[in-house]
Amino acid sequence: VSTFTVRDGPSFPQYRLVTICLGLLSALLLIVAIVLGVYCNKVSESHLPLYRNLTQISSELEQLRAVQNNVIHAKEEAQRKLHRELTSLHQLEIELQQQTTSVDNFQAQIESLRKEKTQMQSQISSLEVSCGLCLPGWDLLNSTCYYFAISDAIESRSWGEARKECLSYGADLVVVDNWEKQEFINKAIQALRYGSRVWHLTGFWIGLKEEGIQRGPGHGLMGLS
Repeated sequence: VSTFTVRDGPSFPQYRLVTICLGLLSALLLIVAIVLGVYCNKVSESHLPLYRNLTQISSELEQLRAVQNNVIHAKEEAQRKLHRELTSLHQLEIELQQQTTSVDNFQAQIESLRKEKTQMQSQISSLEVSCGLCLPGWDLLNSTCYYFAISDAIESRSWGEARKECLSYGADLVVVDNWEKQEFINKAIQALRYGSRVWHLTGFWIGLKEEGIQRGPGHGLMGLS
């Protein structure tokens, strides 16, 4: 059996000092913890508006992204619509060109019809004027009827014979005494060019001749007033 003897000595004050130091350290740590808690609380309160602003900014950023996507989609749709409109415009330009060509053709046809109408009205007027005044086959100019005695069945005659035939109709050989009558006769002869070729060989007698000269047979050109 061992026996221990405890004696009071100088070590007891050291333990007491350590205990006091630990208590002071604990108090100091508690104070530091309280100060840090208060500081963190203040920091949290001061940063709360920033957090709210950050949240709001994030929300606005999402909205802006959504708006950007909508704008991009709208732009693409506008480009597609513009392409369709340009295609339609090009088609309309082609149709307009075709319509313009058609209008030009119609105007040309209208102008041609107007000319034909004018000619027909002139012919109708001439027919209305000459209607009942001249015999069939005779042409009217200024109230005078003219007849070109030309036919494959009619033989060529001398000037005297041609005039005698004219007198038998109550007419006489034509005397070309003005430019209007000359133009009328020229046009009539041109119109007769393709009807018979006999007069090309003989010609026409008119109401003037050189005395004592007989040039040969011909056809009579008579006028009846």
